[in-house]
Amino acid sequence: MKPNSLSSKEAIVIGDGLTGLLAAQALSDYFRQVYVIGQPYATEDAPPVLLHGPDQAALEALFPGLLAELAAAGAVRFNLGLHMAWFVYGRWRPRYRSALESVACSPALLTERIRHRLADYPAVHFLPQEEIVGLAGEVPLRQVTGVHLRESGLLAADLVVDASGQFERSRAWLGQLVERPLLTPSLVKVGRIYQQPEHPQESWQALIIQPTAEQPRRGAVILPMEGKRLHVTLLGAAQDAPPLTEPGFLAFARSLPTPRVAEIMTQAVPLSAIRRLGKSSCTLCATPLAAVERFILLPEPDQSPNPAMQQAAHYYLQNQAALSETLAEGLDGLNDRWQRQVAERLRPACMLARTEAQRWVGFVEMGSAAMSHYMDRVIAASLDSAQVLEALYSVQQMLEPPTLLFRPDIVLQVVARQNQTGNGL
Repeated sequence: MKPNSLSSKEAIVIGDGLTGLLAAQALSDYFRQVYVIGQPYATEDAPPVLLHGPDQAALEALFPGLLAELAAAGAVRFNLGLHMAWFVYGRWRPRYRSALESVACSPALLTERIRHRLADYPAVHFLPQEEIVGLAGEVPLRQVTGVHLRESGLLAADLVVDASGQFERSRAWLGQLVERPLLTPSLVKVGRIYQQPEHPQESWQALIIQPTAEQPRRGAVILPMEGKRLHVTLLGAAQDAPPLTEPGFLAFARSLPTPRVAEIMTQAVPLSAIRRLGKSSCTLCATPLAAVERFILLPEPDQSPNPAMQQAAHYYLQNQAALSETLAEGLDGLNDRWQRQVAERLRPACMLARTEAQRWVGFVEMGSAAMSHYMDRVIAASLDSAQVLEALYSVQQMLEPPTLLFRPDIVLQVVARQNQTGNGL
């Protein structure tokens, strides 16, 4: 436990999804007792969590040896250059050995392993939902000071963190939220889990079909999971959303610019229902304006706003880091400091995710057409240059700033490719 004036205090986390568990880890460094209240959270048929390099390092720093545990449980590590099949601008990107590798696993596996680790923390205690009566007898939130426990009475809580993801309930508690939406197109995702075909497909581990402005606004992402499973996600603009029916789902896959996804779906055994995963969004954060001095809302996203790079794990970990940094200064002015911290940490990821989502449905914000056009040319150049693609991956994973894509050697390759194809910038 870090030396801090909070070391004699108690905190409550509502929700035991990935956001709640990582919040509990952050709180355990400062509070004497941290109580995690379980909330229903569907993870069984959820899309995989994709852990890129920075997120792998962050998780390993928090829980040494976690990546080895995930690997032993079947999590899939793959090289972005060799094992990522990417269809864009009517052709497949060439394969090459990248310096970057990602790890894919189900949210259920990652949640289970982190929960197992936290169970060994002396300060962290898990309380099943049925043991909780409610927040201080349903009094107004500004008066909330604790949660009923089975021993009877109230546990005095100096801080309540809501990581349940139940937004409507949170809005009822808080009244008014400060939301900072970033303009995005509507990109609808519909997904399903399959058992891998008995005879595996080629050499790829993950597959992306990316639409362009010249092609129908439909795409797909296939990611691996433990247990030799695949999660197939079909994507479409809101006016052209993938159907939830069996025939419609397959027909949508067959309409993609390459038949590969439909072929895999017909060869593989379905393991889950067809489920709508929600619209892609890039809301920066939702935090209380002036409701309760010691209450923090941590939304639990059920998907990544970035269709291709699946940045959800980055959001979980940035929330954890921002919470830890905020608590290091005590509880005074907690909400204001928390809002600044999380906004500063999440803004770059949200901006990148917004750019990706816009490109997937051919949407361009007013005033950003030139930048969008240049990024299209970068993607086109990545079809012929491993160096450009590696630079693009590094920016998408936030290993490097976006200015990397404007380095002279990268720009020269982008321009050279454009000159060869006859498409002007």
